[in-house]
Amino acid sequence: MIRRMTTADLSTLHILEGDYMWELGDDFFDAWVAEEEGRIVAIVGFWKRAEAHMVVDHSWRTPQERLVVLEKLHQSVKPELAAEGISEVWTFMDDMRGFGNRLKELGWQVIERMVYGRRVD
Repeated sequence: MIRRMTTADLSTLHILEGDYMWELGDDFFDAWVAEEEGRIVAIVGFWKRAEAHMVVDHSWRTPQERLVVLEKLHQSVKPELAAEGISEVWTFMDDMRGFGNRLKELGWQVIERMVYGRRVD
């Protein structure tokens, strides 16, 4: 049986998580449970996240000036994302050390995880 997770399932969630704890904050969206004969065998959770994609005119001004514009974009969109309940933004890029270091200066972090994606349509 597949159903939405309820607060009664939290103790099972904590047992299945082991040392890893889900953060069920404001950006937590929903969770679903798979049961067999009354036993929870799997739980899948969803969080609100934004995925950022950026294109830049590399012929416009200097890299430093483009970085200033990027920071202005970040600051401008933060209230909009917060209003939507989004607390985390991800971007995916090839290994571009120089630009990656600039992103770190703006507060971005490298997430050392393998990422899988799936369309829902």
